Amino acid sequence: MTSLSTRECDSDKDGASIQKVDLNSDDTGLCGTEHLISTHWFHATFQETSVFFHVTKFGKDKSVMIWIGKEDAALNELAYAAVTPYDRGLPSSTELLTTTGDRTSPIMASKLTKKLGKPVYVSFNLPESVDGSLLHSVQVRLLEEIQTEPSKF
Repeated sequence: MTSLSTRECDSDKDGASIQKVDLNSDDTGLCGTEHLISTHWFHATFQETSVFFHVTKFGKDKSVMIWIGKEDAALNELAYAAVTPYDRGLPSSTELLTTTGDRTSPIMASKLTKKLGKPVYVSFNLPESVDGSLLHSVQVRLLEEIQTEPSKF
């Protein structure tokens, strides 16, 4: 796991905190706080298709980004969802980046925001032609990982 952490904390002449970041450390985060950014990877094979999952957690329970795709590591879709006081049912979501108009990323972001209770970014980068059973298998595998490794989300 790669996390941002600090080797030493200083102050500038005005007393503002200066933090030196070490990208390859597993120590506690900035000035003794929890890690600011942590990552988690896993993969699965469905119907002879390898699917990779990359989870980036921002801050302690602040938000999470989940990338799902193939080996090419494309970022063709990106959606964001957050709970608002006006939500009835699923949290609100929006597409930040889209090349196909596929609604999988924003729908997954809304569902995951509801489940995790925090803002979620989702980048679902499997072909639009993916069949329903593969999409279901990907969602089931992601939920299994959330249940077995909840601290990673």
